[in-house]
Amino acid sequence: TYNNTTEKLDGPADKQWATYYGTASTTSAIADAVSMQMRWYASAPTNLGYLNTNFDLLNVASINFLASSTGGLNVTVSISIDGGSTYIAEELFTLSGTPTTYTYNVDPTYQAQNIRVKFTLTLPETAPTSTSRLFIDSVEMLEAAQ
Repeated sequence: TYNNTTEKLDGPADKQWATYYGTASTTSAIADAVSMQMRWYASAPTNLGYLNTNFDLLNVASINFLASSTGGLNVTVSISIDGGSTYIAEELFTLSGTPTTYTYNVDPTYQAQNIRVKFTLTLPETAPTSTSRLFIDSVEMLEAAQ
């Protein structure tokens, strides 16, 4: 299901990813066989899908990810330093229909802290007129030099 209104957990118990209005999907995967996919529905315009780690990461300097979208959707990447209660340090990435690798750099202030990462579907200035999709794949966490 793509229109889950509660977080859906995927992955091994200690490394689960949570999705809201999204799921791991083989439909139109952008790399390999499966991509995380968030859907936006014109009939539910305020439900913005997201994907986040449900586990902490330490010493992360940057995050590379492959992304694309339909309908002009974009993605905002942010981090949490309080176990996922709040997210800070947001950065908007303007996407295209072509899968592209993007890099989110973690502010050095937070690199020595446990963080969680969140990818949130972000609408363009003019919302799409029909169901649109955000694809995230090949997420890579790069360690900070110590």
